[in-house]
Amino acid sequence: MKLLVIAGAGDLPDEVIRGAKSLGYSVEVISFTPRKFDAERVHNLKIEEIPRAFKIIEESDANEAVLVGKVEHRLAFSSLMMHPSLLKFVSRFRGKNPMGILKAVGEMIEERGVKLASPLKFLSHLTFKKGVLAGKLSSQEEKEISKAFDIAKKIASLDIGLSIAWKEGAVIAVEAVEGTDEMIKRAGNLAKDFFLLKVARPTQDLRLDLPVVGFETIRKVYENGGIGVVFEAEKTIFLQPQQAIEYARKKGIKVVSWKN
Repeated sequence: MKLLVIAGAGDLPDEVIRGAKSLGYSVEVISFTPRKFDAERVHNLKIEEIPRAFKIIEESDANEAVLVGKVEHRLAFSSLMMHPSLLKFVSRFRGKNPMGILKAVGEMIEERGVKLASPLKFLSHLTFKKGVLAGKLSSQEEKEISKAFDIAKKIASLDIGLSIAWKEGAVIAVEAVEGTDEMIKRAGNLAKDFFLLKVARPTQDLRLDLPVVGFETIRKVYENGGIGVVFEAEKTIFLQPQQAIEYARKKGIKVVSWKN
């Protein structure tokens, strides 16, 4: 079995590679953030070389492919997208919302004979069932989280973003194209003692876009005056969980895997 990993930035592609190898897969990587990978073959490309990536996919003998890693959604509005080599590719986008772009990319991969798989298949060790992982929730905080969780799911269903900042019955900030990190900074400028909530879309295609939290998420929440990180149980990837939970306990940040 062979897996083709189409890698964005961050540690998640490496985790997928490790998980795939543990299941007996050989791995080939196409990366748009050039670096080293523990894979049998690596293609480090520039964004304007996306057509070459699809040629590699056509010629690959991979059984499955995954899209994994951080890609800045603002890239869709970059002048790079007007590069002559990308015009045919961009014409397949359904607008510039993240899911429209990812769906188009997924379709183009499968048109080339490679089945698109969910990264969750290779990352089950980084998902958690419902429970409090750090800190202790009061009964009032549990009620607040339950209400905020439902609102976050509604916002996610509109394809606006997967994260909100919440305090005392109010949405402080909503993630959009700027991404979670910038939203956390904005929330910290507006209020302190907020909770960050991250959820999956109600009709999430788990092959295309998984919610992800980790050590850096918790650190940024702490540094910007937040008091907790809540993520959707069983559908969110939690990177560096041991390190993140130890840090959260030390700093007094509550970490919760939640499901209503």
